Amino acid sequence: MAWIIQNNELVNTNAVNIPGKPFVGDSPYTFWRVDENANDGMPYVGLMTGVPVLAPEPPVAVTDIYFRGSAVSSMYFGSREVTAAFFGERKVF
Repeated sequence: MAWIIQNNELVNTNAVNIPGKPFVGDSPYTFWRVDENANDGMPYVGLMTGVPVLAPEPPVAVTDIYFRGSAVSSMYFGSREVTAAFFGERKVF
């Protein structure tokens, strides 16, 4: 191994070549990954045992909100009108 100067840059002669394009696609279990539904959003390797994985939430499709069998056109919290309601991060009203 040696450090040399090429094109006014310090270069390690034994350095691993950097690929021309990033990896795209489903990565092998040996690659580090980050998923908001696994390991509390922290990096993990697919081969790690004991990593908690949550199933992703299905898409929520709400057309009407009902209360006692009748469609609700407005909602109130005390005397204040509710202008938006969320299911997780999805706006449903």
